[in-house]
Amino acid sequence: MHEFRAQMKQGGRVIIPAPLRKLLKIKEGEELILKLEEDGLHIMPLNYVLKQAQSLTQKYNKTSKKLTDSLYELRQEEND
Repeated sequence: MHEFRAQMKQGGRVIIPAPLRKLLKIKEGEELILKLEEDGLHIMPLNYVLKQAQSLTQKYNKTSKKLTDSLYELRQEEND
């Protein structure tokens, strides 16, 4: 586990140290997800959270179809 120190700046700004940004592959302007947990604040890149969600939903997809394609087909059937 890596630990870094940061300070709260004016306006609630916290600078993520460069080595940590590099480890997390966070680029300037990238969206982050801030999640409040019992043990503190978790900061995650949005693309990481999306990959987690995709992985979770893929477990329940019993076909080789993309879930978006399946949803599109269901919508088309409803409209017919």
